[in-house]
Amino acid sequence: MFASAALALSLAALASAQTTHTVTVGQGGLVYTPDTVVAALGDIVQFQFVANNHTATVSSFANPCTAAGGSFTSGFQPVTAGTTNFPEVSYNVQTTDPVWFYCGQKVPVNHCESGMVFAINPPTNGTNTFANFQANAKALANATSSGSSTSAGSSTSSAAASSSSVSIPADVTESLATATFEWQGAPYTTTYSSYPGSPAPTAGVAPTVFNVTVGFNATLTYNPSVVNANIGDIVQFIFPGGNHTATQTSFNFPCVPETNSDGTRVFDTGYEPVGAGVAPVMVNFTVETENPQWFGCMQKKPVFHCGAGMNFAINPPASGDHSFAAFQALAISENGTTTTPTSASPSSGPSQTAAGNGAAGLKVGAGALFTVVAGVFAFLL
Repeated sequence: MFASAALALSLAALASAQTTHTVTVGQGGLVYTPDTVVAALGDIVQFQFVANNHTATVSSFANPCTAAGGSFTSGFQPVTAGTTNFPEVSYNVQTTDPVWFYCGQKVPVNHCESGMVFAINPPTNGTNTFANFQANAKALANATSSGSSTSAGSSTSSAAASSSSVSIPADVTESLATATFEWQGAPYTTTYSSYPGSPAPTAGVAPTVFNVTVGFNATLTYNPSVVNANIGDIVQFIFPGGNHTATQTSFNFPCVPETNSDGTRVFDTGYEPVGAGVAPVMVNFTVETENPQWFGCMQKKPVFHCGAGMNFAINPPASGDHSFAAFQALAISENGTTTTPTSASPSSGPSQTAAGNGAAGLKVGAGALFTVVAGVFAFLL
């Protein structure tokens, strides 16, 4: 009895000693302020997003601008001019080892490759210092500009062969195009592979946010199932209930997660289980191309949701053999029979890749720890 009480009191003392470190994101430019913190085990790093549209995403020293699989990300946090109630996302420090972060925004420039990085407990000397981490991130800009890249930067495993009974339309021929428009009050020029039937890229001073309900009215649907968005716009996936995903796929393989060359997924919210009476979960996706982008729900219980027609698209052609209706029909006809790569099972948490589109982070504060301590104390007594 006394030992249990002592344990609970010790936990309470630990919670009271917990320090919250506030880090502002995007104040005055592509920066985290401060760009490093020294934190103890159990401390909270509270990211406060004060301008534009940024993320705080865990990466690694070796790959500063690539999300570490299954790790923390705040997701995109758009902040319009004049906002005073800034969004905040908290990160719980669970190790005294260095933890590395970057901003996943890539429009109109790659923020990470511009040096927008942050670290918890980085070494002050040696090879793995914060200065070297930031230099590694900036060096990627030179590597990117010297090499060729595709607009999506992705590839789908050749092992993902469609069922021979399914007729897949021939691939369309894209043409190279250049467009100049205004984005966040400044001129922005982009060169891209134009997909026939897709709208031309345009952007306003502030991004438009499209709300898409996942599992609308407890059905296997996204509502709406199609949005026509401009570069820089935000698609906000809202999960009100059930357990679904929003996973980027491709037209030819509508129920197979699309992957980058390193095997990471282009975009995947992961499963988002939401119980009755629980506030909806929201995950943001930033549109970085005017080309069509295809999505499906990877939940397979009690049926494969994607194969049952739970599909979604951004900027699909309005008609023809690559329309949304054709995409959904292909998903239903395959019904999950397509060979799936080994990485196709959705992760238990949100994933964010170098494509720069992320998922919402977990907001946790000291109050949650006190609640746990109180529960343990009551149970032990």
